[in-house]
Amino acid sequence: MKYRFLIILLLVPLELSAVNFKTADSYIANILVQKLDAQALSTTDVSSVNCFFTNNEVNFVKLIACKNYLKETYVTDDIDSYLSYINQLVSLRVKITQIPEYSKVLSAEYDEVNSKLYFDIAKASYQLGDYEQALSFLKKIDDTLDEDSVYHALLIYGLVYFEKGNLKKAKYYLSRINTVSNYYKYSQYNLALISMRSSWWSEAEEHLRQAVNVIRSPVLTKEDEQLLDRAYLTLGYSQINRKGFRDAKNSFEKISLNSHLKYRALLGIAMCEIGLGNLSKAAPVLKFIMNKTNKDEYIDALVILPQVYHHADNIKLSVDYYNQAIDKLSRYNDKDSKSYPKTDELIGYFRSVEPWLSYEAERRMLIVADINNSLTLTNKQKDNSEKAKRAVISELKNHYSYLNNKMATKINDYIKQVKYSLAVIYDESVAVNE
Repeated sequence: MKYRFLIILLLVPLELSAVNFKTADSYIANILVQKLDAQALSTTDVSSVNCFFTNNEVNFVKLIACKNYLKETYVTDDIDSYLSYINQLVSLRVKITQIPEYSKVLSAEYDEVNSKLYFDIAKASYQLGDYEQALSFLKKIDDTLDEDSVYHALLIYGLVYFEKGNLKKAKYYLSRINTVSNYYKYSQYNLALISMRSSWWSEAEEHLRQAVNVIRSPVLTKEDEQLLDRAYLTLGYSQINRKGFRDAKNSFEKISLNSHLKYRALLGIAMCEIGLGNLSKAAPVLKFIMNKTNKDEYIDALVILPQVYHHADNIKLSVDYYNQAIDKLSRYNDKDSKSYPKTDELIGYFRSVEPWLSYEAERRMLIVADINNSLTLTNKQKDNSEKAKRAVISELKNHYSYLNNKMATKINDYIKQVKYSLAVIYDESVAVNE
């Protein structure tokens, strides 16, 4: 009974998402290509044009200006502007065959430049979830690529194969990343996930410790902090799995109080206290979780709490909490999974549950808004712009339904387990009274 729910908890850090925004991106790219082909700047002065874009910058007027500038500029005179312009279009899912500047760069026959361009396209393709295109361009890279980009390319190779389910190839590429590389910490974290898929717990924990040791420094970036929290969380649940409760508790306690994983960490701490026999410490932690969140951790705490009293032989309270769990789980499951929150509420929901998904959705909504505000569109292009927005929301709704269905399955399983636990209590009571 004590470890009945650990497998469900352990799987949380291992899930890979199948969410993509290909339909919305396709609408956006088609509008952009048409406007770039047809629209010229009102001014012919391109001497002051800046073709360099930040990672999150979306500026269509600037793109059009840059295209006009490149028309008047030889590749060899400003290769960096060509590369920046092409990378920006690829990040907006414009097909390579629709970017004439790409062919112009290749025709210049600079191997080092071409390898860097192939790498940039592979990186953008991976980020967009286009794994086949990512692999295709990774294979074009030759030995002229700089060392930092080589290790980044190996990481992308590993992540692509991980996403595709080929763990052997994923492990091969991730293992080739050198300890001095900035991408070593990511390789070690993902190697840990691969090991956990095969239940090689000791190996997984060694990879996680390597990641933690690399990340820890006096000054951490926000990205480092998030990876460090996830590494400690994954390490803690791995340690729980092999009943190393003291070590696991120590791992969970290192997770930031500002992390969106904090309630998952607190749940882990409660499980550790149960494993150590400190039942009086576990119950308050579980109650705190139930008072502070209504997410997955609430459901887990709701079901684990009565077990604490059951193991403490407080039969009355355990029965009360088991019955409360059944009642609350049943009502939770009665919610209409086909109804969706309003658009702002839907994005807000994912902002708290899966921040990366909210970011990707909001980024595309801003791109559509910029298209509408910056460009003069035909009626058909306006229609495609609206279709792009609807496609983003549709993808969020699909994932919302997926999460609801997954939650319903989990709740039904929990209800069965709770009813079984109650049956055990009643059977024990009958046996005592006979």
